[in-house]
Amino acid sequence: MHRKSFLAKRKLLSSILNSAYAAIEKTEQLAADVKQYQTDKAEQETGSIGNMEAVNPAELASVAESGFQYGAEAFEAHQQQAEKTMIKDDATKNMPVKSEKSR
Repeated sequence: MHRKSFLAKRKLLSSILNSAYAAIEKTEQLAADVKQYQTDKAEQETGSIGNMEAVNPAELASVAESGFQYGAEAFEAHQQQAEKTMIKDDATKNMPVKSEKSR
């Protein structure tokens, strides 16, 4: 009778150990799958960047029309106004900000 309880405990511990090994195996497989997914994703991003053609920034900034046409004066006036606004914004950024607490 003493031997039967020992065998039952041994069988129970053996099944627990096998369950632990299976869980460890699943965890390792999941970690490998995650690593593979990250590698594949990085390769796809690198591949998509490699497939893009290089564009010269000067081409994007160039105007389609070679000469001054109507509206060019309005565009230049808008640019000057935008520059003045940027200069004004920069000047206000340099001013100290009062941080007094009112109660």
